[in-house]
Amino acid sequence: MSEDRILIIGGGIAGIQGALDAANAGAKVTLVERSPTVGGKMSTLDKNFPTLDCSICIESPKMSEVALNPNVELLTMAEVQGIEGEAGSFKVLIKQDARYVTDACTRCAECVNVCPIIVKNEFDYGMAARKAIYTPIEQSVPGPYVIDTQNCLNDPPNLLPCSRCTDVCGPNAIDFNMKARLLERDVASVIVATGFDLLDPTLLTEFGYGKHPDVLTSMELERLLQASGPSMGEIVRPSDGKHPEKVLFVLCAGSRDERLVKYCSRICCMYSIKEAYQLKDHGIKEVDVAYMDIRAFGKGFDEFYDRTRASGVRFMRGRPAKVSPNGSAIRVSFENTEDGAARIDEDYGMVVLATAAIPSKGTEALARLLGIGLGPDGFFASADRDGGFNTSTKEGIFLAGCSTGPKDIPDSVIEAGAAVAKALTYVKTRSWPVPAEVVQISTEGEPRIGVFVCHCGSNIAGVIDVKAVMDFARTLPNVVHVQDQMYSCGASTLNDISGVIRDKKINRVVVSACSPKTHYPTFQGSLNRAGLNPYLLDMANIRNMDSWVHKEDREGALQKAKDMVKMSVLRAMNMKALQTMKFPVTQTALVVGGGVAGIVAATNLAKQGFETHLVEREEALGGVLNSMSEIAPLGIESKALLGALIEELHESGAKIHWSTQVETITGFVGSYDVHLTDGTNFMAGAVVVATGAEPYVPTEFDYGRNPNVVTSLELEGMIDKVTGKNVSIISCVGSRNGASGCSRFCCQTMINQALRLKEKGNEVNVLYKDIRTFSRFGEEEYEKAGEAGVRFYQYPQGSVPQDAIRMADGKLTVKDELSGKELELQSDLTVLNVGLTRRKKQ
Repeated sequence: MSEDRILIIGGGIAGIQGALDAANAGAKVTLVERSPTVGGKMSTLDKNFPTLDCSICIESPKMSEVALNPNVELLTMAEVQGIEGEAGSFKVLIKQDARYVTDACTRCAECVNVCPIIVKNEFDYGMAARKAIYTPIEQSVPGPYVIDTQNCLNDPPNLLPCSRCTDVCGPNAIDFNMKARLLERDVASVIVATGFDLLDPTLLTEFGYGKHPDVLTSMELERLLQASGPSMGEIVRPSDGKHPEKVLFVLCAGSRDERLVKYCSRICCMYSIKEAYQLKDHGIKEVDVAYMDIRAFGKGFDEFYDRTRASGVRFMRGRPAKVSPNGSAIRVSFENTEDGAARIDEDYGMVVLATAAIPSKGTEALARLLGIGLGPDGFFASADRDGGFNTSTKEGIFLAGCSTGPKDIPDSVIEAGAAVAKALTYVKTRSWPVPAEVVQISTEGEPRIGVFVCHCGSNIAGVIDVKAVMDFARTLPNVVHVQDQMYSCGASTLNDISGVIRDKKINRVVVSACSPKTHYPTFQGSLNRAGLNPYLLDMANIRNMDSWVHKEDREGALQKAKDMVKMSVLRAMNMKALQTMKFPVTQTALVVGGGVAGIVAATNLAKQGFETHLVEREEALGGVLNSMSEIAPLGIESKALLGALIEELHESGAKIHWSTQVETITGFVGSYDVHLTDGTNFMAGAVVVATGAEPYVPTEFDYGRNPNVVTSLELEGMIDKVTGKNVSIISCVGSRNGASGCSRFCCQTMINQALRLKEKGNEVNVLYKDIRTFSRFGEEEYEKAGEAGVRFYQYPQGSVPQDAIRMADGKLTVKDELSGKELELQSDLTVLNVGLTRRKKQ
């Protein structure tokens, strides 16, 4: 039925998260991915910024879950071929290519060992080889191998000139008679989450890619960092296999470039900072970063940037003019504007290019097929009806993740959830399949404990001797099975755990791996599928609480790991089977806060059919948006947008409580007793907190005493009435000061206001620390402001504005970092570009 199914195109992290969100909300999901495995770019990364969490450790459980969720139909090696119909009732044609390996595959690798064909592994970006029968990554989902018929000696449906793989396959899982199939699916709505590709680095001729083997892209370096990558986590030069002593990162390689990609690729600064930090951690002596602006705009990003600088990484503001071979080294010529050096020639052992993110291959064709628009940057166009990037130009088709432009992982995941929330409004029926009954394993008698020790790539095994931990575990009482696994949370290894539990009649399980906070439910699933009570599981967190904190003391880390495993085993011996209790969930939602986020959340919940209460303490909805005239960089009129949102809210049937606050909330998940100050009492099954933030109130630059000093928010209401000729805007007032990070939106607001002032005849000076116009079309507006004559002056990175800039007698004095000169600027009106702080009253 079309009324109960959502189609998601793209199986990266946005598509996976979207599929899980929709399936858990009761919708059927068809997830289409054109490669042999889901996971996308995230699955090939080593760690995520800024937390340095293991990337595959976060994604692998989600990859496994999406394959096991009964509401999800996973179609890999598949593409959408056609679509017709309208929102609420689409008919979709999908072609799925043959894998030539059935689900009977155990991934024993016997077929791989005998296959005579060796080709470059595209999942290692050509830095390693694979066979014609292969699995893309260790944690591939689906798990069976896949045969690359373009390189295989066989050419189905022809007869077999080569039978090596079929001869050694014990379970007879290889089937060259498999055929591609055409599938039709009726769906209520569609989510496009097709991700991004990377610019061909050979187009950047000045950077020497392809001329020297040690000039790499950032993704190639990621594969070197990965424990399952071509060098098993060792940082080595492709040219000679030796460790480089000096490495240069080149940011904006193809981004912010008139010749190639004009926009900011948004993710490059932070993943380069992360990689630079990792190289220092790997023992690389000298690590340099050449940059234009550091765009560390997210939560915790500035702190990680500072941490990386403190580790000894040298940041140089400049763009290399030439990268060329110099014997075994790489000669780089550039200007470092921070120290005023006119030209520097330095030799490096490795150069890493942060290449631009571009629309994924096939974006234009998919846009034509779906009947949706593209933006001037080549990514999918959004209708911007609610100020976001989730709504395509065709009703019922939504956008998520990097399909609308480069984004980091958290933003992609958030957008996936937002797209699902909108897609669900077209789903009319929902269901939650009951898992099939599994023969239960007896927990009576002596405990039979199975211990599984995870390598977690090099996160654990790089510090702790896993074999020694296993040998110790075998000596512990009631332990009947000990096994190590490269990644315990991978789909194939989770199934392996289930199989071992059944085969060896294990009735207690210890997993020595990472944090139970993130992975306990994942391993509980293995117990459930094996027929063992899911509460007979204990986890020893030998990663977060041991290898990560004791990497300089390997002997101590090993002893601690043994102690932690012993404690887990002793706890497991005394565990009792528990039963899950089920309670009804009240089908009413409470949304606290009537700004844009609260309005959109309440509207969506109400449109999905839930009784919804929106509580706002002020007399009017809209929050900070009421004080703005225009939303940058799209130029959306704030009042028009807010009016449309409020109208949609009223139409949704949500109940609005103005001038009201939450008095008390008691209860538990699914059943909260809510009392409001307007006297309303009701039960709620879910609570959404959207209380927003407050603009920083400055004490700097004589604000509040000098009438010629205003905030950027105040300028919004008076921008057409500014009388003075010379206007100066000071960035990062109240942000990036050690106590708080980047407020994210301020630079874009500043550029937009500067451009509007310039267009009405003012002379405008912008005094900035970094220009962080990372949002879609933000870089283009920054360029437009410069072309219009807005003057930009950079004050020192490590300072706060009140220390770097002096104000007296209507003039501002600042040392411009780019020219190295101290400048005196006339300022009839000084605008303090303020960030956000948390609300002090809730």
